[in-house]
Amino acid sequence: MQRHILSRNGLLAVAVLLAGICAPRAHADSFHYRNLLIGDRATGFGGAYAALSDDAAGLYYNPAGTVYSEELASATVNVLSISNVEFEDFFPDGGSLEVRSSGLVPSYFGILRHIGTGTIGFSITVSDYLSDRQSDRGSFDVGSAHVDQFLTGDGDYRHYNIGPSFAQALNQNWSWGASLFGTYRDEREARSIGGDATKPGAEAGSTDRLYVLTSYRIEDTQIGVRPQLGLQYRNGAFKAGWTVSRDFALTRDYDYFYRSVRNLTTTNADRSEALVDYLDASADSKSSEKQAHPWQFSLGLAMDLTPSWTVSVQVDQYLSVDDDIVAGADGASPPVTRQFDAVTNWSIGSEWRLSDRVGLRMALYTDNANLDAEDAGAFERRESVDLLGGALSASYRDDTRTYKLGFYFSSGDGHGTLGDLGELNFGGQSVVDINATNFTLIFGATL
Repeated sequence: MQRHILSRNGLLAVAVLLAGICAPRAHADSFHYRNLLIGDRATGFGGAYAALSDDAAGLYYNPAGTVYSEELASATVNVLSISNVEFEDFFPDGGSLEVRSSGLVPSYFGILRHIGTGTIGFSITVSDYLSDRQSDRGSFDVGSAHVDQFLTGDGDYRHYNIGPSFAQALNQNWSWGASLFGTYRDEREARSIGGDATKPGAEAGSTDRLYVLTSYRIEDTQIGVRPQLGLQYRNGAFKAGWTVSRDFALTRDYDYFYRSVRNLTTTNADRSEALVDYLDASADSKSSEKQAHPWQFSLGLAMDLTPSWTVSVQVDQYLSVDDDIVAGADGASPPVTRQFDAVTNWSIGSEWRLSDRVGLRMALYTDNANLDAEDAGAFERRESVDLLGGALSASYRDDTRTYKLGFYFSSGDGHGTLGDLGELNFGGQSVVDINATNFTLIFGATL
């Protein structure tokens, strides 16, 4: 089943925007905080960039480091992004539901300018981007019943950070910086499960037939701001960086619609048909209640072990969100707001400058889940998978530009639920074991 997801500075921006227009799919979800690694060199470090951030991508990771940047602009495109999520034992006969996606995604564009001992900059970051298209049909037997079933789904998820940044050197060793991003989140999801189950009836020669169609639709748009404050210290080969940030929702438009139709009939031996049971239930929930988001604290340390070898490590701490859950309009609607668990992610990366023109980077990182699927509300989709990832990239610099090519991947096991569709699956399970794998190929250019 496919989940179908000017000046030189100006040309970089146009390239990123065109990529966005052409990008039909990619991997992303709302259950992790590190769905896409941002920036080309930063990706090679696995996101361990708060202590470095000395290029245009530093506007996103730690603006304080941009005072040391020799670059003026940076653009990164995820040339190919592939993900696979397998819901094990999803169907009553033990079959798995496999969801795949692939596509092209622009992830970052940043431009900066030096003013005295400081910098100003502007960046556009795509931190989440997904379009999935699901379609699956199957036939199987459950006890004495024969089932013909279908499952369809469409999902579109977008998360953008757009805004200015400023940084200033305080003295020879210290610098500070700040960013104020406008944030836009748009999530739209529609899924349906339905089919026929037939089995011998109670009377001789009779047949019972159950028809089920259950579907739901969610549309959720949030607009907000994300202030970020950064500090950086440098002393010879040693570097350290600290950042703190949080998303604040300003407006929200949430709409959920659910409908379930069940029709049970009995066909007698003489071919006459009788309606045994019929149910047509629906629910509609609308809200402007704002979703709270966690504080994020990052600490990074970097060291030039030799003139050509740099190692960087970083810990990202996301605090829990414990605000009261706002329930849907009735028991058939998922909660309007969520609570999130505290999450700690780490990354460690290394860079080797093989010559004045060629560099190589590799890294390991984690992307842990921010909630537990076992706590899912009615018709709430959740995936709880802790991911371990790796990254590898190389760069080449000519007289005016640097080109970077690389990839990153992650995988992990956990559990999840597809909005209770499994439970409605003629006896299938709601929460099942899942495994996930992701692979992304990136290309970047800097001036």
